[in-house]
Amino acid sequence: MEHTGSWRARCRVPGLSAVCLFIVAAVLVSGCGLLGRNGKATQNRTPVKGTVKISGSGTCMPLLKVLAPDFKRVEPDVRLEFLPSVHSSGGIKGTAGGLLDVGAVSRALKAGERKHDLVYHCLSDDALAVAAHRGTGTTSVTTKQLQEVYRGRITNWRQLGGSNLRITVLDRNEDESAKLVLRQYVLGKDLKIAPSAIHLYYEPDMVDGLLGTPGAIGYLSYGLARTRRLDIDILEIDGVEPSVQSVTDGSYKMVRELAVVTKKRPSAAAARYVEYLTSRRAATVMARYGFAPCQGKKED
Repeated sequence: MEHTGSWRARCRVPGLSAVCLFIVAAVLVSGCGLLGRNGKATQNRTPVKGTVKISGSGTCMPLLKVLAPDFKRVEPDVRLEFLPSVHSSGGIKGTAGGLLDVGAVSRALKAGERKHDLVYHCLSDDALAVAAHRGTGTTSVTTKQLQEVYRGRITNWRQLGGSNLRITVLDRNEDESAKLVLRQYVLGKDLKIAPSAIHLYYEPDMVDGLLGTPGAIGYLSYGLARTRRLDIDILEIDGVEPSVQSVTDGSYKMVRELAVVTKKRPSAAAARYVEYLTSRRAATVMARYGFAPCQGKKED
C-alpha cells in the first residue's frame, strides 16, 4: 500500500535538453520546502517554533506518542504537550474551544460536532483485537463463539478447545469506540452482555485486566498491544488474525479510525505537526508499530 504524504511535488517538463532539465531541476529543488530522506528541509523550509497541546481519545494517544520521537527529529523546535486523556468528545470540544491545538479521536465526528470549525485528519485504520490472558490454550475463535462468550453461555475455555479454566469477560461501556466497533462487527446491537462481565472505562484498565486476570478475554487496540509488546494472546477471528497486512487488504474487518482534529486555521506549529502526522514518513513509522495507515482521508 502506498500512503501519500502531505509533501509531494510532481514536475513534468517535456522536450527539454539534458542541460535544461538539470537547470530546471536545480531551480525547483532550491525553491521547494520538501522534506529530504531524513525528514528535514532540503532548502528554504521555514523553521517553526511553538508548543502543540494535545488531548482526547486515550485510544489514539499511544499512536501519537509512538510517533513523537520521530517528529522531534523532523521539527526539533516544536514541543508536543500531551495532556490527560478526555475521550474523543473532550478532544473535539477542547479543540473547538481553543483549549487544545490538536484533538485525538477514535471515531468519526458526530452530526452535532460538524458545526465546529474543525478539520478531521485520519491517521490509522487500527485493528480492534480480541485478546486473552496467556495460558488459556486457545488461539482462535469464531464470531458465533464470541457472541456466546459475551452472552455468558460459554463460560469455560475448555468449551473453546482450551484449558479447563473459567472465562472472565472484560467489557467496555456502550458509548466507547471499542465497544461500538465490537457490536458492529461481532456482537450485534441487541446482544445482552452477561451480568458477570466486568465493565471497564479506560483502555489501560483493559490492558491491566488482560495481563493480570487468568482466563480473561477482552478487546483492545492491536497497535497498542504491538507497541507495548503486551504478554497476551491475540486471537484469530474466523481464521483471520489482526495485522497491518490483514487490515490493509481488507481481510480483517474489525477496525476503527484513529484521527486528529484541528481548527481550519491552526497555529504554525500545529499545522507542521499535522503535516508530519499525515506524511509518508509517519505512515512508515506507524506501520512498524502495528498501526495500519489511513489512505489520506480528511473531512471538514
